[in-house]
Parts: sequence; C-alpha cells; structure tokens
Amino acid sequence: MTGAGRAYPHTLALAALGFSVNERVRERNRQGEAYAFHLLGSRRFGRMSPVTRRQVIALRNFIVACCIGVAAAAVVGWSGLMFGPQDESAAAVAVSNRAAPESRGAEPFAADGIALRYAAAVQEGNDAEVIRMTWWMTERLERVRMATDNEEAWETAYQGLCKQIGEWSVEGSQIRPEGIEDQYIFVPGATFEVAGVDAGRTNLAKEVGERTWIRVTYPVRSRAPRDRAGEAIRRLTVGVNVSRDGYVLKSGVIGNLDIEWESFSYDWPPVEGG
Repeated sequence: MTGAGRAYPHTLALAALGFSVNERVRERNRQGEAYAFHLLGSRRFGRMSPVTRRQVIALRNFIVACCIGVAAAAVVGWSGLMFGPQDESAAAVAVSNRAAPESRGAEPFAADGIALRYAAAVQEGNDAEVIRMTWWMTERLERVRMATDNEEAWETAYQGLCKQIGEWSVEGSQIRPEGIEDQYIFVPGATFEVAGVDAGRTNLAKEVGERTWIRVTYPVRSRAPRDRAGEAIRRLTVGVNVSRDGYVLKSGVIGNLDIEWESFSYDWPPVEGG
C-alpha cells in the first residue's frame, strides 16, 4: 500500500475529531452566558448590570478560546503519533529489506558461486585461496596461532597445507570409499558445470547453507580420477558443502567432497585430443 493509502484512514479520523471539536465549540456558544454564569457562581446572571455582563462574556470567550487551543494541540500531537512513528517504522522496514547481505566469512553468500570459485582455485593451484575458503584449514591455522603465538610455527603449518593441496600421484587419483583429495577431481583442463543445489549434509563441522553439485568432465584419461577398479572416469558429479558463513566444509574422511557414485560416466571418445 502507498503512503497516501495508509494515511487515508488517519485523515478521516482527523476530520472527525475536528468536526467534534467544532460542535463542542458551538455548544459552548449556545450555552453562552449560562456557562459563564455557572463558572462565576452566580444564580442571577440575567439581572447583572451590562458592564458586569460584558465582563462575564469576556471571561466566557477567554475560557472557550483556551478550550479550542487545548483541543488543537491534542489534534496536532495525535497526528504526530499516528503519522510520525508509523512513517519512521515503515522507513526502518524498507531499510531492513534493502540491507546488504549478511557478512558470511570470506564473502557474500552464494553457494554455487563459492563452490565454483573453490573448484577453480584448486584447479589453478591457488593454495592461498584454497586455504582461505576451506574451514578446517583456516581453523587449524588459527589454533596454531593461538596455541604457540609463534609466526614460525604458523608458517610451518601453512606450508604443510600447501604441500598437501599440491600433491599428486597415480595412487592418489583412485577414488576410495573414504573419498579422494580435491586436487584429483578439480584437475587442470577439466570443465565444471553446476548440476544442482540442495540443503547439504547435517553432520559437518558447521551448519551447511547449501550443497552445490558440480559435474566435472575430463579431457584425457591420464589426468582423470579412477574408480575402485582402476578405470578412468570421463565424467562425474561431486558435492561441495558450503557453510552459512561462506566456507567450504570437509565432507569426506579424505578430501572435502561428497561423491555421487551413480554419476560416473566412461564415454571416452575413440581418439583423445591430448
């Protein structure tokens, strides 16, 4: 509803109040001298001299004017209460509705965007970005800092994480029931697309905002992950659980990803381009 629409009932109420005040003033005038006579405590107002009568009438007019002034002040105050706070409240609601997104850790919350940026960071070997976006890594470094208050100890822990992120071996590229390290999924040359979004896991280190499922396609067998039988997977889907404050959460005993086991595809072209 518009501001004018909201104000319409209050306008009618003000008009009704003004009409009531006007009628009361007219009633005062109709009572006239008898009202003043009552205030002065005389029962023989009609027998007073003209001078006294004029004095009483003047007193009456003064009292009526005071009544009108009080009524007008009440109307102004009432309208201020009805319009001022309501408008302020409406403005506050509007500001609240326009408020910036909640600060969620590293960045504004958009689970699919965070998941894809994380995949790209792993693919590009951007260790600093991977660590910044991953909750358990960030938490580990913070614990080291608080426990030791030693920059050298923190740097050692940081370099250890970087080494873990960058490791690659044929043995490590095989998906196990416990999972697989992320760098074997988000490899150079692979393509990513969002396959879906759901509520995610409920048993992780932090509350999940959303889980983004990413479909990954590999260009060549030599860099593709392998199933438990050792066969290269052409395409698969993995889930990235993102916390409400914007961190990637650890989902597997090995690695941070949920594996969609039924998504494995082996439709390699007859001739690979690499």
